[in-house]
Amino acid sequence: MKAAKLREMSDMDLDSKLDDTRRELFNLRFQITAGQLENTHRLTGLRKDLARILTIREERKLTPQEQELLRKQKASKKKEEPKEIKAKAKDRAKIKAETKTKPKKAVKIATGAKKKKDTEEAKTIKQTKKPAKKTEGK
Repeated sequence: MKAAKLREMSDMDLDSKLDDTRRELFNLRFQITAGQLENTHRLTGLRKDLARILTIREERKLTPQEQELLRKQKASKKKEEPKEIKAKAKDRAKIKAETKTKPKKAVKIATGAKKKKDTEEAKTIKQTKKPAKKTEGK
């Protein structure tokens, strides 16, 4: 349910909605444990609704000075968000640029492993040939 609709409700309606939401959440938890619930996304929606209802109830308990302070804090956060988003985008661009210039380590390891195998095979071939030459030379 939207927060705007919840704010329009009276305190009594809000309390009844809170009870209904808690009851439904309780029943869904039982259905999950029993393995009967198929739509688990309903559970997260109910938790969010419950949080909205509780938040609105707490907002109504605030004094007018506290409400004004809360509005100012929300307004200042909205102004700061675009700067943070731009900074995050710049960071992502830097990371992409760095990853493009760096060679991948997995490729180096794979080529190094091939060289080791080649040299080990060459050593075994040389070792097997040396004793054969010594026996022929005697």
